[in-house]
Amino acid sequence: MNLFVKWDSDNSKILYGPQGVAGDGDGWYPLIETGEVENYRTQHRVYEFVEAVQAVIGRVEGSANLTWIQARQGAYGGLADQLDMIWHDMNDGTFDSTGLFFNHIKDVKDANPKG
Repeated sequence: MNLFVKWDSDNSKILYGPQGVAGDGDGWYPLIETGEVENYRTQHRVYEFVEAVQAVIGRVEGSANLTWIQARQGAYGGLADQLDMIWHDMNDGTFDSTGLFFNHIKDVKDANPKG
């Protein structure tokens, strides 16, 4: 399905849309989206009007790479697993720098240093 947007040429931005049909009046153009935003923290979509094709083109800018925070969050694992490590460390008398929990967190932090 083709999508249309009302383009404000004075301010280079989309005023209305996207929608399935062009609205009334001038300034309605087809919208062509390129690329997919993979990481909403580090990427964003930029729109521009391309005179040659009489269309508004949306492209993705930025890096899809995870931030150090996102990488750490994924590597820490679930809260239930972390609490289980703490319980085992307390039960085994290793609730210090020799325990499962401490070493797991240290490994995650070492593998994903602050940016």
